[in-house]
Amino acid sequence: MPRIFVKNSRRGLHLKREHKNTEDEQVQKKISCAARLAAKHENDSALHLIAGASNMEDCDKVAEKLINKNVNVNAQNRQGFTPLHIAIQADNKAIFELLLKQDYLNVNLKTIEEHTPLYYALLKYESGDTGDDSYAACLMKSDIQTNPLYSEYCNSLMQILILNGAENAAIFLAVEVANLNHVNSEGETALHIACSKNFSKLVLHLAKLGANCNLLTNESRQSPLHYAVESNSEDCIKVFIEFNEYIEGSDTSEPRVPCNFNLRDINGDTAISLALNKGYNHLVPVLIEGKADVNIRNGKDFTLLHQAILNEDSKTAIFLLNHGVDINAKTTDYETPLQLAIHCHLANVVDALCTRGVDMSAPDRLGNCALWAALDSDQEEIASILTLVEHRANINIRDSENKTPLHIAIENQHDEIITLLLSVPEIDLSLRDKFGLSPFAAALTFRNNKAAQAILDKLPSAAEQVSGLADEF
Repeated sequence: MPRIFVKNSRRGLHLKREHKNTEDEQVQKKISCAARLAAKHENDSALHLIAGASNMEDCDKVAEKLINKNVNVNAQNRQGFTPLHIAIQADNKAIFELLLKQDYLNVNLKTIEEHTPLYYALLKYESGDTGDDSYAACLMKSDIQTNPLYSEYCNSLMQILILNGAENAAIFLAVEVANLNHVNSEGETALHIACSKNFSKLVLHLAKLGANCNLLTNESRQSPLHYAVESNSEDCIKVFIEFNEYIEGSDTSEPRVPCNFNLRDINGDTAISLALNKGYNHLVPVLIEGKADVNIRNGKDFTLLHQAILNEDSKTAIFLLNHGVDINAKTTDYETPLQLAIHCHLANVVDALCTRGVDMSAPDRLGNCALWAALDSDQEEIASILTLVEHRANINIRDSENKTPLHIAIENQHDEIITLLLSVPEIDLSLRDKFGLSPFAAALTFRNNKAAQAILDKLPSAAEQVSGLADEF
């Protein structure tokens, strides 16, 4: 039995040795083949080719042989790719792990497009490679630069990921980044770009990690909130509101700065003013929820109410009226919201203003009040005049020539307005303009017999106020 055992053992050893020799020969053949291909390519090294051959049997053994022969693990091809870059892109985990074990491996080398291996690992992460043994997670355990910069526009890796739509990868990376407030050549932070892409999950994540929500860009002087409005990103605006509420309810001793909803850009516009300018009226109530100042003025010195009225947006104007806006705020031309609403033919806004007790006697820079604005309108605003009268506007008010609204209506031959004014009990038919004409005398002067008769019907003694003209009538 011992002789049989020894004999069999020697045979087994011989077979093992033979198998090993055959295996070594196969590995050597693969190395030679890779070397020949590399020579033909004049671009990739043998290690590059092995790294890209994820389906090759024993590729890790071939690579190890190459490395033991002092093949440069950091060699870059014409595109700047190292074997590590290629192993990640080819999903060659065996070569990837082998390379990470090498003492002289440089994990931060860039391609000619300035991408490090981490960039490609994070793209894998975005595509679903999110486990603890993912390419990105493994690289984080090495001497990796987590947020390298790109020379063009000075964007960081995180900003590049966001621009490329990789929100989940950016969320993963954010925890590892030391400076979340890096600005590119335009003055944009990762928060700015995330808002422009409507990446609300990332925005909240960055804010909670300490990113500054109030940094302004270089030229336009816009905050991330401005960018959220520009991109019509309601979700990002709501996230800033959520973040502010999170700060208020936080017990942490670390000082946190909330998102300021009233920062102005280069044009003097806050986020809410910008929303109105862009026609994103649905964002206005959301911004007000975030404590945007409804009475703040833009660069043209218009309040939000002025803007809404000038945009002929009755819905937004009335919404603002329901949220504490100053109803008597004047423009630089001393026009009130009431006068603007009359000029813009917004009868429902005129009514809403009057219902809320707007000052109907406030004069503009020419000394004219809202009633004059209605009378001076190209299409004399019957509805507005009626509303003003119904809300007890002073119909005996006088202009610079001492004319009353009735004088003007008579001169303009506007029978409907004349009838409306004469129906008001408080009307004073004895008032004279600077030419000494009463409303009755004005009616005779402008040959408005219908108006003259209506005045006499209301005040028979009106004829005694004039001489000559009354006899002619």
